[in-house]
Amino acid sequence: MHVAIGSSTAAQAFQAGVQAVSAALHDLPTHLAPRIALAFCSGDVDAHGFYAGMRQLLGEWVPIVGGSAMGLCWAEHCVTQGPCAAVVLMAGDDFEWQLATSQEIYRDPYLSGEVLAGQLPTVADSRCLLLFFDSVRFAATAQHPPVLVPSGPIIAGTHQVAER
Repeated sequence: MHVAIGSSTAAQAFQAGVQAVSAALHDLPTHLAPRIALAFCSGDVDAHGFYAGMRQLLGEWVPIVGGSAMGLCWAEHCVTQGPCAAVVLMAGDDFEWQLATSQEIYRDPYLSGEVLAGQLPTVADSRCLLLFFDSVRFAATAQHPPVLVPSGPIIAGTHQVAER
């Protein structure tokens, strides 16, 4: 597996997507095409525009998964204010990946974990599970703190299916 990371602090979202992917592609061996992209941007970057900029260079067939970020930190830099965006491109034929989704997260996080795990095939050499989910069930107000979706029940639900 080859992994390349690109980032941008451009205020214009489409430009941020193009810059982040361009930087990552620059670090990938030219004979390898990305198989999946993990993408993250701060609230100061329009996610739809960022996505469109990434699609401009990645085309329609590379899956893009990810979400929002409060900031981004990597070996060379840490951005915790203002616009920031990053993409991780994974390439190579020596790894497998699967995507799964669940709509149950707000109703029952444990069930959501079971649904996710039930969509994933059991693979003998599975070593990693990346779980991206909307952790804010209700945003904070002046009177109340945010209501969060706990990760524990989701993870417990995935283990329940694995143990069967």
